[in-house]
Amino acid sequence: MAGGGELKLLGVWTSPYVIRVRVVLNLKSLPYEYVEENLGSKSALLLGSNPVHKTVPVLLHGGRPVNESQVIVQYIDEVWAGTGPSVLPADPYERAVARFWAAYVDDKVGPAWLGMLFTCKTEEERAEAVARAVAALETLEAAFADCSKGKAFFGGDGIGFVDVVLGGYLGSRPGEDAAAGQVGGAVPRGGGGPGRRAGRRRQDARVLARPARRDGLQSRVNRQPVTSSVRETSVLCPS
Repeated sequence: MAGGGELKLLGVWTSPYVIRVRVVLNLKSLPYEYVEENLGSKSALLLGSNPVHKTVPVLLHGGRPVNESQVIVQYIDEVWAGTGPSVLPADPYERAVARFWAAYVDDKVGPAWLGMLFTCKTEEERAEAVARAVAALETLEAAFADCSKGKAFFGGDGIGFVDVVLGGYLGSRPGEDAAAGQVGGAVPRGGGGPGRRAGRRRQDARVLARPARRDGLQSRVNRQPVTSSVRETSVLCPS
């Protein structure tokens, strides 16, 4: 079935996890059907396709489900390795490094980022979440400075695995276009050097910490359980 079969994606348009999958599908110019789910009343297709977590995204390839966003992105990259740009590096060590930092994003950056938007009830909680987000982003920025070798993306010249994983959070901010039909709306672009990008990340964290209208977004954004644990924060990248 490799490279063939109908593709259907079950998702919620505001979810950073869904956005990253849509970015990779679009990067590879793969046609697919998108099905918007209502997480308050989950469809039988979603419950049957992901009976363990009952969350989005779910990618159906020829009717067979693939679950968990990072797993889906890697699956797409492997199955359609000859189509469009590769998201994961060819070198095994560089792949391991990319997976390490992608796990760091979901373990450290994502929870603080989403916490500022949806779970903080007081200014003190919000300030703590900002501090966690800034610390995580500074660690990630240090890794970016080493691993990108001065190029625009974590993956070097082109969008890589870590760029896609982090970009989903940037694309899901309220007030921005998170449709993911255009890559530029979901993946951070280079420009201005790592220091300037770090400043933008810190500014983003503080802006997101301000009280904002929820407009029911909390019930719509899918927050998947983190299945990996990153305990080391030293910079790890190919020499």
